[in-house]
Amino acid sequence: PPSDEAREQRHARRVRLRPRASRSFFTGQLKALNQHFVLDEYGAAVMVPSLCSSRRILLVFLRHFGCRFCRQQTQATKAHIEPALLKHGIATVLVSIGMPEHIVRFRAESGWDGEIYVDPQLDKPVAYEGFKLCGGHERLVGGDGQLLPHVGRLADAALAEGHTDGGYGGEGGPFTGDVYQVGGVFVLDHDSCPYAFRSKFAGDLPDIDEVVEAATGLRPDGSASVRVWPQWNEPCVDVLTVAADLASSRLQHALPRVA
Repeated sequence: PPSDEAREQRHARRVRLRPRASRSFFTGQLKALNQHFVLDEYGAAVMVPSLCSSRRILLVFLRHFGCRFCRQQTQATKAHIEPALLKHGIATVLVSIGMPEHIVRFRAESGWDGEIYVDPQLDKPVAYEGFKLCGGHERLVGGDGQLLPHVGRLADAALAEGHTDGGYGGEGGPFTGDVYQVGGVFVLDHDSCPYAFRSKFAGDLPDIDEVVEAATGLRPDGSASVRVWPQWNEPCVDVLTVAADLASSRLQHALPRVA
């Protein structure tokens, strides 16, 4: 385990990377996000442009609190991505679907001590919509109401790692908000978005090495990356295309290393 001094140094780096209070606005392709905001654990609104107006960030949209994929992704990000990005002064920011008061519990449960925000609307997440993320029951279940086969395989893998569902809902059920909303991962740098990954279905997560390389601009060997990444205008893949890709086995790798 890291020493107390190492933990203090990591905390100091995170503090320096926190968003500054500002009235920043996007002026380019991201300007449609200028009116969007997220909520911190105290219920205070944080405008989306202020998250990256003075820094480069990795913005991770989880699914809802209580989702096993959300827990799996947070653990992988904490262990394999955030430490690599901190070395380059890049902050990792999580956004989920839930109530502001859930953030404290999720921190304790996951051990995540970086930034976490929630969408201001549970049942129709508006920040997720602003980032053009995919949603709909067809991203999770089939016509029979059962998990889609490829989602089921990923869910079983997450469960085998010890990640379970539930624990955040109220009387209406174990979950919070729109369970059919899926997430995404973005690199934001001031007024630009050099990397955009939009999950095609629940449990569809990007490769860890890909995320680190896209965020830092460096390959694993330290040389400059020359890869061309999907960017802001990359659309959410429609369900029929996903089905065709699965049928042709192009997505059967199932990404054992996830972000």
